[in-house]
Amino acid sequence: MRTIAITADRLGIRWGVLIYLALAAYFLIMKAAGLIYVTELRVFNGVFMFYGIYRAVRFSYLHTGELNYFRALASGLWTAFVASVLFAASGAFYLALINPGFVNELQSNEPLGAFMTVYSAPLKVFIEGSASGFLFTYASLQWLRKEP
Repeated sequence: MRTIAITADRLGIRWGVLIYLALAAYFLIMKAAGLIYVTELRVFNGVFMFYGIYRAVRFSYLHTGELNYFRALASGLWTAFVASVLFAASGAFYLALINPGFVNELQSNEPLGAFMTVYSAPLKVFIEGSASGFLFTYASLQWLRKEP
């Protein structure tokens, strides 16, 4: 029986897609419930991101039997990148093709909404996801380092 090596790329894609699916479902639920403008609920985006990154880093740790810092760092960062790119791309698709009027709603309801465009909103999502992904990867590494 052949075993498949678990690489940072495979982990990042697997967990990145799972995070993206959770974020997309959460967005659709919040949109349907009319809660899309409650900024405080964005904290759950971070919860989804942290959980997925932690699981990817932990899986890397458990699979190899040791905490290879750079491999785990690569897994976490790649996971955040994949999730952020997918979510930003689907946001751009949503804003450009499905609901172009949503940009106007963002402009009137967001704190810095006057600067929101079809292009800047997905860029903001990507930067926000990548930055939080970096912090969550670092936090996961520190947390796992303490585990026996």
